[in-house]
Amino acid sequence: DEGALPNKNLRFDLFTVASNMLKANGYVQIGIDHFAKYNDPLVLAQQQGTLRRNFQGYTTDAADILFGLGASSIGRVGENYVQNHPDMPLYKKAIDEGALPVKKWASMNKDDHIRADIIERIMCYFRVDLSEISKRHNVPLSMFDDDQYRLEEYYQTGLVTCDNNIITIHEDAYSMARLVASCFDEYYTPAQTVKRHAVAV
Repeated sequence: DEGALPNKNLRFDLFTVASNMLKANGYVQIGIDHFAKYNDPLVLAQQQGTLRRNFQGYTTDAADILFGLGASSIGRVGENYVQNHPDMPLYKKAIDEGALPVKKWASMNKDDHIRADIIERIMCYFRVDLSEISKRHNVPLSMFDDDQYRLEEYYQTGLVTCDNNIITIHEDAYSMARLVASCFDEYYTPAQTVKRHAVAV
C-alpha cells in the first residue's frame, strides 16, 4: 500500500538517523548517499580529488566508456549516452535477433561536457570552482550568469555560498546537492521528474 510508505519528510529523517549511525561507527560520507570506511578507495579518491560519479553511483573508475547491461540500463560510449529498452520483451527480442537493445540515445556537445563537469563536481565534493571550469573548457565566466541567477534562492538560505566564483554547499545542506546541481542542467525542468524519480530533498 503506497499510503504506508514514508513521505519525503520521514525519508529525510530516516536518512539522517542512518547517516549519523554510520558516521558514529567509522564510516565516511561519500557524496550524497554513499558511505565507506576511512581506508576505502572511495574515501581516498574523495580526498585526492579523483572521485567520479556515473549512472552506477560513486566510483574510483576513470574510464570514459560505460556499457549498460540489462533492460533499462544506461551506458556511455564516446560522445553518446545510450539507454536499453526498459520493456523486457522488447529487450529480449532485440537480443534474440542479434541486435543492440537500444531504446534511445543522445549525443553530447561542448556545453553538455561543461555542465557534466560542473554537476559531477557538485555531486562529488559539494563545491565547484567556476573559474577553474571556465579555464579548463576555455569559456567565459559569463556563460554561467543564468545559472547563478537560478542559484539565488539557495544563496539566500545561507546554506549555499559563492565566493570568488567558488560555489560551496554547507555541510548541513548536503541533501540539497541535487537541487543545486540541477541549476546547471539545461535539460532539467521540475515537471519532468514529478512521480518519475525520488524527489530531491
